[in-house]
Amino acid sequence: MFASHRWCREKCDGRIARIRTRRLPVAGGHTSPPPSPESSLSTLSAEDLTGAEYRDMYQAIQTLRGTWLSKRGPASINSEGDIIVYLDNNRLGGPRTLRQIDVHAVASARHLSAVEAQALFGLNHPYGAIIVNTRPQ
Repeated sequence: MFASHRWCREKCDGRIARIRTRRLPVAGGHTSPPPSPESSLSTLSAEDLTGAEYRDMYQAIQTLRGTWLSKRGPASINSEGDIIVYLDNNRLGGPRTLRQIDVHAVASARHLSAVEAQALFGLNHPYGAIIVNTRPQ
């Protein structure tokens, strides 16, 4: 059984690497750039954001990491609340506030799960948080 697990891991890792480097068509007709080597599914770097022209941070996240904008968990259907956005460690509000952030000013963005967000910011983060850091001026 161990040998088959190793075979699956080697084959699956190869497929995942090929999928991540392919450009995928997205809404609006442009293609999304492949993620940079240092990025992961929970982060976006300035390099990730320079591949295409985005109107604002909301559009960039929606295109590159759309799952960040989705509420997850058993309480997501019946409960109030939303994903909280922070800009340079200052609370902005819900995901719609990402429309106010210029993509060219962003150094990085990171998605925090509900558990991570509650550990950092308190219990009023049932759906996680998005932390956006701007470039120093």
